[in-house]
Amino acid sequence: MNPSSQPDSATAEASNPAAGRSSAVKAGWICLALGFLTFWIFGFGFIFFIATFVLAIVAMSTQRVAQGIALLVSSVAFGIICVIGLFLPSATGYPLSI
Repeated sequence: MNPSSQPDSATAEASNPAAGRSSAVKAGWICLALGFLTFWIFGFGFIFFIATFVLAIVAMSTQRVAQGIALLVSSVAFGIICVIGLFLPSATGYPLSI
């Protein structure tokens, strides 16, 4: 068999560029969940929301536009929800209890 007819490994990896690109999306969802769970500890989760925002931009730049937009909107929305939930009870003087 002629060795030039077989593609080398670099060509095979370049022909399938989307195979390893979902890691930014997975990491973004993990950071979003960690941010939501840890925001109540002195606002520590805000760092995770910023990381999710950055990972959403990375996902959009690597041809995962729809998933990146979903991450971007989710990170901003959860950040706003957490800030309102954290500061609203102290601003109104009433604790949120059921």
